[in-house]
Amino acid sequence: MKIELKLMKDAAEIVQSYLPYTNIGIQKNRLSYFDGMKALCHWHDDVELVKIIDGEMNYYVNGKTYHLKKNDGIIVNSKAMHYGFSHHNRDCHFICVLINPYILGENSPIYHHFIFPIISSYHLDVCCLYEHNIQHQNILKNIEQFGAIYSEQIHHHQSIDLDCIAIACHFWKNWYNLIKEKIDNNPHEDVRELLLQKKMTQFIYQNYMHPLKLDNIASSANICRSKCCQLFKKYAQQSPISFLNEYRVEKAKEMLLNTSSRITDIAYSCGFNNLSYFSKQFYKVTQYTPKKYQQERLIDIKGLE
Repeated sequence: MKIELKLMKDAAEIVQSYLPYTNIGIQKNRLSYFDGMKALCHWHDDVELVKIIDGEMNYYVNGKTYHLKKNDGIIVNSKAMHYGFSHHNRDCHFICVLINPYILGENSPIYHHFIFPIISSYHLDVCCLYEHNIQHQNILKNIEQFGAIYSEQIHHHQSIDLDCIAIACHFWKNWYNLIKEKIDNNPHEDVRELLLQKKMTQFIYQNYMHPLKLDNIASSANICRSKCCQLFKKYAQQSPISFLNEYRVEKAKEMLLNTSSRITDIAYSCGFNNLSYFSKQFYKVTQYTPKKYQQERLIDIKGLE
């Protein structure tokens, strides 16, 4: 079954997998569950933890790509732009954990001393975790513990919220001890560039249904076309127009499954100015025609009911 990220208008992910009583989300996923074996470029307030169970994955964070092998992992800090994608078109099985930084209380002394300095430190956007690094092993074990307790919940339908908070506290202690000497709250040029990128991304998510050109996207951040293209290549690994078309396809997918509108009307509603171009871009992302995608996904949904 395919996974579709739900994003707000500023490209922030709407996290739908939180536990019932705390803002911790746990999933065991495969890249093959995503169209094109990649997720949309997005961000969220949560800190994201990933550990590779089997296979390999590339992980893109704020302009850099990291290659993860079996038993490796990664920590993506709060608000970093990121997505995972396939390495040489191969599948990857992984654990993904989302921990909201505010689970222990935004006004607590613990938050101000141990949490806020990390999530507000501009150059700690990512931390790769390697199986053979002794300093990383405790954090990798924490991610394994999340995965194990998640599997137990599925089989026994038990509440795991308190257990997960305990693991999250152990994780944060291990992460803080690993990076406390690197904490620095002084912004640098990469931070300013990232803010420009987020501004242009937000503009696309708010205006995808209108005719947009490269000039429009660049103007939304008050930069030139060349700088706009440079930032999209750095932070999204694609051109601004490709990024725009990919998001338009995501919105079209939602409409195909949740409305009775004609495919032609959906194409125009999502900003495509002709049906042929829409079909070409849709197939590029999903490997399906719009009609075939609608038929296949509706069958999947009915099968789960």
